[in-house]
Amino acid sequence: PEALRRHIDTLLKPTVKWNVILRPWMRRVNKGNKKTYRRINRRFSDEIIRPTYQSDALKTGAIISDVSGSISEEQWQAFTSEAWHVLKNNRFEKIWFGQFDTKFTVEAVKDEKEFLAVPFTGGGGTNPTPALEWCLEERPDWVVIFTDGYFRDVELRLPMPVVWIVHSNDKWRQPFGKKIIYELPTL
Repeated sequence: PEALRRHIDTLLKPTVKWNVILRPWMRRVNKGNKKTYRRINRRFSDEIIRPTYQSDALKTGAIISDVSGSISEEQWQAFTSEAWHVLKNNRFEKIWFGQFDTKFTVEAVKDEKEFLAVPFTGGGGTNPTPALEWCLEERPDWVVIFTDGYFRDVELRLPMPVVWIVHSNDKWRQPFGKKIIYELPTL
């Protein structure tokens, strides 16, 4: 019970500012918004009816996590906690959750409840190439990759926005995209 309470507490306290990370992607994805009178824009006076913008929010995305043997239990809990917060606080048309060590597995999830039901596997070496090949094939609008960065250089480049959330490895250089160094939250 005490360990479960601590785990739930960490789920309730994200350390990455996801709204800041996802905001530019929301703008890019939502450029084609349409005006609608379905929901009235209440920022203006009640006497004038003005339309609001209809948005599909973030269309499709992929959250991919390193599950290799170099990832500790604490790192894994932190990664899953952050991924859970992305799902809980945003709307998506479709989102995939992938895991890689030397193999890659992926499942489509609709919300944070389905995410919690995903079976987690891994524990081998680290090779993100199968995950990146999957991204080239499926073409999500954005990709977030959780890793410790302990793997060989990657030859592939992805055309979509990518953020690497790297745990405690500030010397690692991302092959493309943006890198955010992530420290474990203190309990």
